[in-house]
Amino acid sequence: MTQFYADLVQINDPPHFLTKFQILTNDILPFDYHIGKEGYGIVDSGVSGIDAAEEYHMIKIIERDIPSDRGRFSGNPEPIRNSTELKFVAPCDSAGGVAGGDIRISAFGDWKCMRCDDISHVPVTGGKIVKPFECFSDTCGRKGPFTPMFPEHLVKPIWRLPLAPIESSSLEVYNDVYNFCKEYLVVREEEYHIMTLWIMASWLVDDFQTCPYLCAIAPKSSGKTQMLNVLNELAYRAVLTISVTPASLFRAIELWHITLLIDEAEFQVKQETESGQALYGCLNGGYKRGSYAIRTEGNDNNRIPTTYEVFGFKAIATTRLFHPTLESRSIIINMAQGMPDKILIDEGRAGVIRSKLLFWRFETLGKLPLIFPKSNNGRLIEMFIPLFTIAQIFKGGEGIKKQISYEDLEGILIDKIEDMESGRKEEEHESDEAKIVGAINNLSIIVPGDRRQDLDKDTVNIKDIVEYLGWVDGSTSSTDAMKTYQKVGRLLKIMGIKTHHTKKGKVVEYLEPDVREVILKLSRRFG
Repeated sequence: MTQFYADLVQINDPPHFLTKFQILTNDILPFDYHIGKEGYGIVDSGVSGIDAAEEYHMIKIIERDIPSDRGRFSGNPEPIRNSTELKFVAPCDSAGGVAGGDIRISAFGDWKCMRCDDISHVPVTGGKIVKPFECFSDTCGRKGPFTPMFPEHLVKPIWRLPLAPIESSSLEVYNDVYNFCKEYLVVREEEYHIMTLWIMASWLVDDFQTCPYLCAIAPKSSGKTQMLNVLNELAYRAVLTISVTPASLFRAIELWHITLLIDEAEFQVKQETESGQALYGCLNGGYKRGSYAIRTEGNDNNRIPTTYEVFGFKAIATTRLFHPTLESRSIIINMAQGMPDKILIDEGRAGVIRSKLLFWRFETLGKLPLIFPKSNNGRLIEMFIPLFTIAQIFKGGEGIKKQISYEDLEGILIDKIEDMESGRKEEEHESDEAKIVGAINNLSIIVPGDRRQDLDKDTVNIKDIVEYLGWVDGSTSSTDAMKTYQKVGRLLKIMGIKTHHTKKGKVVEYLEPDVREVILKLSRRFG
């Protein structure tokens, strides 16, 4: 029988289909099978006895009719550090080989002569690319043209590189990342698991349409920078920035799909500076694929708008939450006071884990079905899809030693979602919008002796709302009072509550059916 792993289908004489199953008994099965790394069996779907084995509870079928053309490895080339030399590695189908084949390590600097197809090698040193002057073949010797056989955009990577890929199972990779985080950081137990899922999800960024940010919030000397240092070692193409220009930032994210790490974000992400505006734009729209930054490029006589996609995993460290939109896109990690087991990061060990993550990326990319969590908040659903998707590596595989069960890991994620939902409801309840809606509801109830008896009973004046909330009193200047009235007017417009100009000022006609419907919906939302 052909040998392959649980998620590998490679048979030389297609068409062929396979069945993946989980073994439930120690009894001898009525067919030959191969045990994969995750503890599953896999067998030719044409083999008799599969259905009978399931009927007698000998196996549990996980997937049927797996096509034979599903490759074991997928993904684009990745730069690696092989000894002291920069090389790149890619699945054979991505590097000109056969789909589903092995992983190939190649050198930068190979050029193909378009006249004779011979390969000439010119070493890349210091990130400088040099084309051959002439074909090195004794039978050719022509001066080109030449085409590069290597990814030119990867010759000067700015992130920590893995070594050659190291074969590892999903659970082994998870354990390595989890233990690394636990040794160098002090956070709550559930947050070690959340960070581990986030790091692994970053290596499959190509598979997701949305991604959450990690946001470490704590006073100074609480381990925030250490968290970014750990992410800088283990996350996919992580780049820790303390200063960046807009042009280089946008190009790096789109060209290299980096994981952006921002330390002291409250000082870097400022609207007053060009770089701060660029970072804010990346954080504001970069959690979802399809968000672009637009910049004008070119010479004075030929300047054209150019778009850059800013999607990608990002993490920030800050002493305070300096913008509300950031919180809605982030999983908050509250750094705890305490001394971790280790302080100085073992870069050699981190490099080995990156090499395992690289192999896992090639083997897993495009194969995990997306898992959508349950929530009434669409943003939270989008944020947690990557983490729930990675968590499914713990499904099945009874008898295998695991760091945590799938049920417990799923429970951690569900609890985190519920905590974030609860926190956002409390914040909404205390928001200015909620107070304004509450004031409209209270002012629309006319009671005996109310001075509003003399006013129209189907309207609420903005001035009455402001006075009811105590935002303006006798000591407030006319200028400040006018600004407050304008602010309330803007918030009403944002909430979709229509207002009308009258002789007595701007009013809300709360008895109008459309207006009343909006107010009722907002009242239910704000509680």
